[in-house]
Amino acid sequence: MAEVTVAMNVYNGMPYLPAAVDSIRNQTLQDIEIILVNDGSTDGSAEYLDALEDPRVRVLHQENSGTAVASNRAIAACRTPYIARMDADDLSLPHRIATQLAFMERNPDVGMVGTQAAWFGTHSVGKSIKLPTAHDAIWDALVSGYHGMVHATLMMRTEVIRSVGGYWSIPKLDDDTDMMLRMGEAARLANVDKTLYHYRVLLESLSGAAVRRVRFSYEYSIELSRRRRAGLPSITPDEYAALRRQRPLRQRLYEPLDLYARDQYRLATAEMHNGHPVRGRARLAVAALCAPPLTLQRIRRILRPAAES
Repeated sequence: MAEVTVAMNVYNGMPYLPAAVDSIRNQTLQDIEIILVNDGSTDGSAEYLDALEDPRVRVLHQENSGTAVASNRAIAACRTPYIARMDADDLSLPHRIATQLAFMERNPDVGMVGTQAAWFGTHSVGKSIKLPTAHDAIWDALVSGYHGMVHATLMMRTEVIRSVGGYWSIPKLDDDTDMMLRMGEAARLANVDKTLYHYRVLLESLSGAAVRRVRFSYEYSIELSRRRRAGLPSITPDEYAALRRQRPLRQRLYEPLDLYARDQYRLATAEMHNGHPVRGRARLAVAALCAPPLTLQRIRRILRPAAES
C-alpha cells in the first residue's frame, strides 16, 4: 500500500504541466498516489489530465474556487499517511519523495518537512536557496516574515494537517503561510539539506495589488499565530487592516517602496534564469536601491554554499 500522496492544484497549467506531472510520475519511489485537482482550467489542462493513463493518478475536477478549496479537497481525498505538495509549473527531482519519506519515518516528532529549492527558467538553474533545517530556525524565520520553507516542497503527516484544519478559505488572501504556522504550532518542522526541487520563475510582473495581497496575507498569518500562542482572541482581516493603519507614518510611507523592491527582486531572478542576465542585474540594482537590507539578505542567502544535490 502506498505511503505518500502527492497533491497538485492545477489552474491553466499549460505548457509546463506535463513536465511537472512527469517529474512526480518518474520518482524513484514509484509506489505513490497522485491527486491532481483541476481548479476550473480553460487552457487544455483538463483534457491533458483526463488523458493520463496511470493507475496511481486520480483527477478531481471543480469550478474555479481557488487554491485553498483545491488543497482541502485533496487533503480530504488522501488515503495515505503522508501528503506531499507540488506546483503545476515546477519540477521535483527524482529522489525527492523517497528522501522526504525516509526522513519522516526516522523523525516521528516532525509533522512537516520541506527541501532546499533552486530557481530555474528556460535558460538556467540557479543556486539553491539555503533554508534552515532545524525547527527553531525555521520557526524564527516564519514568524519574522522570512521564507523558512518553500510550500511546494512540503511533505506532511496527513493526520496533522487534518488536525489543524487544512488551509484557510479567506477570499483574496494567500493561504500557505497560515497553514505552515499552524503546522509549526502542532508539530516540529524540518527541511532536508538537499536540493530536491526546482522552482520555476516566470517573466511576469505582479501587480501592485497582488504584491500587497501577498505581504498582507503573510503578516496577517503571523499576527493570528501570535494571538493563538498568547491566548488572545482572533481578529478578522478587516480588523487587522485597521491595526496596520495605526502604524507610525514612517512605516506606512516606506511600505510601497519595500513592496516594489520585492517585485523587482523577483523579476530580476526571472530575468537572469530566462536568458536576460543584464536586465536581471539591472533590476537587482534597482531592488537594492529601494530596499538595501532586504536585497542584501536575499543575496547572502543565495550566495551561501548550495545544499547537496
